Amino acid sequence: MSQRVLRKRQHKKLTNGPTPELSSALNLAIRKAGPLGSGTHALYPRGVGERKINRDAWAQLVNALVETETRGKKATFARMVGVDPRTVSRWLASEVDVSEESVREVARRLNRPPMDLLVRVGYYSVGEVGATTPAPAPGEEDPALKKILDANVSDEMRERMLKRLDALRTAQREREAEDVQWWIDQAREA
Repeated sequence: MSQRVLRKRQHKKLTNGPTPELSSALNLAIRKAGPLGSGTHALYPRGVGERKINRDAWAQLVNALVETETRGKKATFARMVGVDPRTVSRWLASEVDVSEESVREVARRLNRPPMDLLVRVGYYSVGEVGATTPAPAPGEEDPALKKILDANVSDEMRERMLKRLDALRTAQREREAEDVQWWIDQAREA
């Protein structure tokens, strides 16, 4: 590729961002809003996304999730959440900072509410998310979960059973919400 083409591309990259006047006038900061290397950026007010995940709280949560989801098998847990096993070890040792996106991805892969995990690791407070209390902590007594974890089946089968149990519980919560809405509608008509 010629030097002229490379210079043009470099110039185009430099001129694609927001102007300094715009950023300072609106007091905005640039924060990544897409996958790494996507080139997608978004402007957010200062202070948004500048919070930190509590490393120790994350380590405790990951430890509990490893125990409940994979009976203590870090490599299996790493595969489930889509990270390298060394990353899980670093999380457990509180060696690295964890991003909000990482916590959300772990929650998504484990079919858990992301806001619950973010509250547990101190990224948000309970009052900020409008909830009164977070969901029960991983590992609390749950007879169905205990039976699945104690079953003598392969890890893949156990994973499928856990996903099915979660799907059943999600459907149950949706049915309950529909029933409550029906009650509210009936009370308004009365």
